[in-house]
Amino acid sequence: MEDLRLEKERVRFEIVKAEADLHTGYRNILHAFTFQNIASTVINELSSSSSVLHKAFSFGKSILASRKKKKQEKAKKAAGDPGL
Repeated sequence: MEDLRLEKERVRFEIVKAEADLHTGYRNILHAFTFQNIASTVINELSSSSSVLHKAFSFGKSILASRKKKKQEKAKKAAGDPGL
């Protein structure tokens, strides 16, 4: 009889624990979909992506500027040389 009572208490404890875990998971899901959390996530993503884009544009701009400078130097050299 004592074994049945102990088993019943163990099962009751596991049920309460499972319900608490479900409640915590439900609260975490609700928090994930709050306006504040979604807005902060979107803002963080936009700020990080804009900085990445800014770096990519500045890198591309420096490459294009160096190519333009080389072309101008080549054109000056060709214009300065009378040729044959």
